[in-house]
Amino acid sequence: NYFKAANENRALDTGPDLDPVDLGLISLEEVLYLFLIYFEWQHPIHGILDLALHTPDFVRSRSALLFTWILAITAQFDPASASLMKRLRLHGEKLSRHVHACGYRSVEIAQGYYLSLLAAVPTNTLAEDNSWTYTTYALGMISDLGSDSRQGPLASSPRHPVTDPSNGSTVAISSLEARLVRNRERTSLRLLIWEQAHNASRGRVTFFPENELILRINEWWQHPLADPTDRYTSAFVLLRRHLYMLHHEVKRHFGLPHHGPHWVRDLVDSALDPWAETWLTNPDAHSETPEVMRGAFLRFVYLHGRLWALSAALHSHASSGQGTDVTAYDCFEAAVNCCEVTVRDLREIGQPMYCMMTPTWAMSSYAAVLALKLFSQLYGDRPGQEVELLALLAEVALQLERAGTVPNHRFGIPALLGQHLFQVLRRRLTTLKTAVPVAQGD
Repeated sequence: NYFKAANENRALDTGPDLDPVDLGLISLEEVLYLFLIYFEWQHPIHGILDLALHTPDFVRSRSALLFTWILAITAQFDPASASLMKRLRLHGEKLSRHVHACGYRSVEIAQGYYLSLLAAVPTNTLAEDNSWTYTTYALGMISDLGSDSRQGPLASSPRHPVTDPSNGSTVAISSLEARLVRNRERTSLRLLIWEQAHNASRGRVTFFPENELILRINEWWQHPLADPTDRYTSAFVLLRRHLYMLHHEVKRHFGLPHHGPHWVRDLVDSALDPWAETWLTNPDAHSETPEVMRGAFLRFVYLHGRLWALSAALHSHASSGQGTDVTAYDCFEAAVNCCEVTVRDLREIGQPMYCMMTPTWAMSSYAAVLALKLFSQLYGDRPGQEVELLALLAEVALQLERAGTVPNHRFGIPALLGQHLFQVLRRRLTTLKTAVPVAQGD
């Protein structure tokens, strides 16, 4: 019996004891309402599902974890769903622990964990934070299942060509099967993006895989059954790949002769500019809101990636005892630019952007703190100019706090980051007040 294939149905987290509708936590009418909102507002940013595949009935039949977290994350951002949010979140957290303990595995479960990470709220202690446990579990799960594996019932429908990863040949499969294959591939890619972004926001560099799916990423998003968000998934993968290679390229150049003092900036831009020219666009005035959201989010990630590359080089400079002023200046300029774009886009686009991923908010906060730190290093005591910088950073803190507390039944991670940034700015402002004597009146 050891080598006997497992019963796939037993590995699914479904049934009346897990389903939030059967448990009376939410009605079917509320489910339909929240699914519509999810695909209108959250999906353009999260991009892990397929609008044509992930209907309420399909998701409910495949995974209570995914079903619950779609509803919970949407209720978080919907002002009319405050009463639903808490019980859906509690049920989602209970399911996350239950599924992990039981060892259930499916593509939909991996997607459920992904959405649970995006819906994360600050925990009281680090010991209560299970985000990395669930990330590791989801990554291992999708790796074991195989991004090109075929599971579940298949329908008879028009045939579509897909690449057979075993030999590179093209085979014809049904449209449903093609969607299921792409669903697994998309999940694998989005989890990879999350892992790379999560590590980068904490200053870690992790290995970037080179598998068959990554090697055909330029063509992957152009498939006839591609979701509109698949273009951005490919863009994110390529950007993370560039950043991984760039990090090692910059380190290789330390100690070599260079043509100018801004060699780090020039090396970073020569690596990233072709990507930016290909993938970054400026939506016109007639663009639909989802397109504006996707484009703005992509720009955020690009600017944060560029800042990450520069700041990693600055850290390596400092560790090697080399002069850092020029690289510090380029880092400062990049950090201020990130802050200005954050304020502008969150003002202009507003609430649709509030569902961005945690690493994006972490990098926005990091950019503000880095700008403040580098200003003192580069310019010393210049209270007049620093007050201007503090005003910009205070606006960043305000936008972060607002992003985490709208609607008012929500308290998300950006709010915590905004509050922390306000504390940093208040301490710096207090230092400035004591350093600059107040002029006495006549």
